[in-house]
Amino acid sequence: MTLNGKVAPAVKWGILSTAHINRKVIPGAHASEKVELIAVASRDLGRAEEYAREWEIERAYGSYEALLEDADVEAVYLAAEHAALRVVDPRSRCGKARALREADEQARRRRRVGIRRC
Repeated sequence: MTLNGKVAPAVKWGILSTAHINRKVIPGAHASEKVELIAVASRDLGRAEEYAREWEIERAYGSYEALLEDADVEAVYLAAEHAALRVVDPRSRCGKARALREADEQARRRRRVGIRRC
């Protein structure tokens, strides 16, 4: 991805949960130049550490909150809905319709400033 003619660095991602669905996401994340998968969290530290070794992920956390406090993590993949529900303030939860509206607005803003793909 380029921004003003410069190559943007990979986005540093963390994964909340060691859910089975991750097996469909992680290989693509590892293969992408736009993604740096740096952390995974589980409610059980031992499970997170084992998972991190298996998938070659640098950091493992024994709580979702700990991953969210990692200042290096720029984006988070919510692999399981229960993970999000445990760490997000209930007043800030939103449904799919609101999330889609916000994503559409972000896309419009990117187009206005000349970013074609994010």
